[in-house]
Amino acid sequence: MAGGQRHYTGDRAALGRFEAFLFSAIATVVLVRAFLIVTGYPKVGGHGLHVAHVLWGGLLMGAAIAIVMVYPGSRWRHRAAIIGGIGFGLFIDEVGKFLTSSVNYFYKPAIAIIYVVFIAFYLSVRELVMRSPLTQPQRLAIASTALADLSLGQLGSGGREYALGVLADAEPDVLGEHLRSALLCEPLSTGTEARLTVWREKLVERARGLLGHPLAHVGVYAVIVVQLVVVIGQLAVLLIHPTLGASTGSHTTMRVAEVVTAASGAYTLFGLARAVRGDRAGALRVLFRSVLITVLVTQTFVFAEYQALGVVGLVVDLGLFGLLRVAGEASPDAFLDPEMA
Repeated sequence: MAGGQRHYTGDRAALGRFEAFLFSAIATVVLVRAFLIVTGYPKVGGHGLHVAHVLWGGLLMGAAIAIVMVYPGSRWRHRAAIIGGIGFGLFIDEVGKFLTSSVNYFYKPAIAIIYVVFIAFYLSVRELVMRSPLTQPQRLAIASTALADLSLGQLGSGGREYALGVLADAEPDVLGEHLRSALLCEPLSTGTEARLTVWREKLVERARGLLGHPLAHVGVYAVIVVQLVVVIGQLAVLLIHPTLGASTGSHTTMRVAEVVTAASGAYTLFGLARAVRGDRAGALRVLFRSVLITVLVTQTFVFAEYQALGVVGLVVDLGLFGLLRVAGEASPDAFLDPEMA
């Protein structure tokens, strides 16, 4: 990379917003199911009416669309992604009601269907975003968006670096040079958004300092151990419980679940080996992929039979995902692999 400038072939910011959307949706499904189990499935309404949470989901998705249409700046797009993800989670959680003639929320395959939707959604968008090379107009548009964020006080050092990296591979032209020069200017805005950006930058700098500490290596090991415990626990249940697969009339489900869970565990061990060799960035990349496998694939089978175990495992995995994203922002070299961007 010439001059230390990073280069990007796909729109990493777009993928980041989509991941925020998807994982907000997944977390919403888990929290809603856990809340309903704990509270005994209460109903909102009365006198023959029931305000199903699919309606709240539609309201939040509508709010997310309105936010994107009304408010400028990438930060609002990210907020809309989270709000829309919560809405989509509330919507898709009630899929069982709309697939059965009996309007059965407890339709057992519903959880598996929900996760198949999540998997297909993630793989499709990731393929679309990361496998499609950025064109010259797209690179200029991304840089222009960053410039708008700069004027709104929403552009942090990470966003600035990303925009400059996108421009690094753009064809030389007058507009690109103007954008590159303008992005090096100081923020022009004051107010709440600018203060939020300053606070966020301070947090990122503090995280970078912490990740540079020798104890950060211990932290990476701890996260890997947590992931291993989750995977091993899920694999043990899948292997020991005699009814998995029998309830759906197919032992193929059990075999697939065991293979996928074992693969996730093996991948995590590979990450541990890289961490032991001192390749912390490589360990973070591998661990991130292991968490994705667990969340998007393993949990499909676990939730289909054991919702309580699925809730515990998924909460841990979502927490790990958040920690890895923070680590990736504070130590971006860990996420420069195009497959990880």
